Amino acid sequence: METLKQALAVAAQKLQKGDVKGALASLKPLLDPTIEPATRLEALRIVALARLLAGERKGARQAMDEAVEVAKALSPSHQGKAFERRALIRQDDNDYSGARADLEQAAASFASSGEAALRANVEDRAAALAAGSSELERAVAGHLTAAALASGALPANGERGAHAPRKTGEPSADASNEALYLVHAAAASHLGGKLDLSRTALERALSVQPKDSALRAQTLHNLGVVLSDLGEHDAAIEKLEAALASDAARGAIKDAIASRLRLALASRRKGDLARAREEAKKARAEAEPTKDVPLLVEALLELSSAELGLKAFEPALAAAKDAVAAAKDDSRLLARTTLHSAVCARAIGKKETARAGFKMARELAEAAGESVLAAAAVRELKSLE
Repeated sequence: METLKQALAVAAQKLQKGDVKGALASLKPLLDPTIEPATRLEALRIVALARLLAGERKGARQAMDEAVEVAKALSPSHQGKAFERRALIRQDDNDYSGARADLEQAAASFASSGEAALRANVEDRAAALAAGSSELERAVAGHLTAAALASGALPANGERGAHAPRKTGEPSADASNEALYLVHAAAASHLGGKLDLSRTALERALSVQPKDSALRAQTLHNLGVVLSDLGEHDAAIEKLEAALASDAARGAIKDAIASRLRLALASRRKGDLARAREEAKKARAEAEPTKDVPLLVEALLELSSAELGLKAFEPALAAAKDAVAAAKDDSRLLARTTLHSAVCARAIGKKETARAGFKMARELAEAAGESVLAAAAVRELKSLE
């Protein structure tokens, strides 16, 4: 048995060093059906990962299908680990429904084995897949279940549900993971329009994180966005300024630009258009060297919106045109920027230019499969009648 464990350890070390062929060679003797099942299961899990890293999706899936069969004769913990790894393989192969089914099987197994941390991880991953399918209530419940498991508020075999986050000041068994899962829950809640729940989750997440946490800036940023959507613009600006400072201190340039853009939006919503324009100009200057087209387009659109609010119509239209030019190779962004340019044209009295722009935006949005943008363009066209 000790020799088998050593072989597994050697294979894992080789895989960590990128020696996929070496890892597979070390594992070959452990795949024999006569090998003790638990050891064989672990070997198959490593084999699947090695094949996945080598781009052999079919071989990875075959290894994990076999692993799931082997695990049936073992404990719930072994079964959970087999389902969890197969979910990874399925997700890489874009089989999201299969991956989610495996993650839910893994969650049930870890509930039976009493492994709260492992269950929390797979609950969170399954919830992310639910969010990707627009099943936001299921996503929120999964993320909040993961957070409750991590905090210690829910036992390993507790029911899945939208468990309220613990109050600020209450202890956490695993603060870093609780915070991560709460940030995920807040994002799904925000998408589902549950702003108060999103705020509560983010405030709890912020309270359990150390000041130097890498997640802290993201939490501050997201909380600022939620507060702005709730109309609490001063509080939003305070959080976004803190996020921006944290991003800058970490040298996270793109994150800093994103925070600055949200700061511009919150300032514009507050009515401080001068600051909104100032922050948008800075964001544009910072985004241009990054060559990040979506970020640059966001900066240009925010700048255009600020100029429009200040009734500086020509600068607004100029920034909008620059956004269209930057978005030329991205159909979704091109539809969005064309729509915005048409809005600017209408604002300065160019009604026919605006009409043509809205028609083009609708066509571009329909071609890109962006139904929301297409509907917005149709509404704008009707407003010109």
